[in-house]
Amino acid sequence: MLSIAIVSPGPGCGKTTTLVNLAVGLRRRGWRVLIAASENNELLRKWIVPESYETSSIMHITLSVVTLDLLVLGEDKDLIIDTWQDDYDYLLIDAGDNVDNLCHEAEKAEQVIACVQVGDEGEGISLLNNLLATARGVTPGIDLVVPGKVDPGEWEKTSQHLEELAEEFGEERVADMIPFCEAIHDLPSLKICVWDLPREYSNRKQAFNSLVDKVLHMTR
Repeated sequence: MLSIAIVSPGPGCGKTTTLVNLAVGLRRRGWRVLIAASENNELLRKWIVPESYETSSIMHITLSVVTLDLLVLGEDKDLIIDTWQDDYDYLLIDAGDNVDNLCHEAEKAEQVIACVQVGDEGEGISLLNNLLATARGVTPGIDLVVPGKVDPGEWEKTSQHLEELAEEFGEERVADMIPFCEAIHDLPSLKICVWDLPREYSNRKQAFNSLVDKVLHMTR
């Protein structure tokens, strides 16, 4: 089982949206996926966590046409994860927003994906990269950057930020941008994923398909 920590410089960068849709995308390709997340992630709880659940117990969640396996993290999460090691191809970990916990999860993970809000990241992504490089003992500390919440009407400004990310991390470590739109924003409340959206949102679906391709290329 290959573990991937999903991180961000702060809240509101699309981390949970990326986590869930990446999990669904990998499942659609036939890979076995386990999501591990803290019960403090309110958006995830609203989206896919049942009202009644037990920590450290695998739950099977139906979303779109696939079943996601979810582990709400308890104190014995490391033991449980080891128990299920041979039953999954990918473990996607929501590393949370707490810096100490984020570094702890990233240090154990084999790959780290960072979600950033293009235009608002400032020095946050660079500081996070340096922090994770120290924690993991590798440079760069982030394996893949996902630029999210991109305003389609600000292409010139967006292009500049994407170029800056590519210069810092290398083009191969920057995923296609995830456009901002109300449809993606509403996915958790509707309890659906990006592939359930109507045909006119094909570019949004393609962005996440490209992310799945990037992750598979990075890990296989």
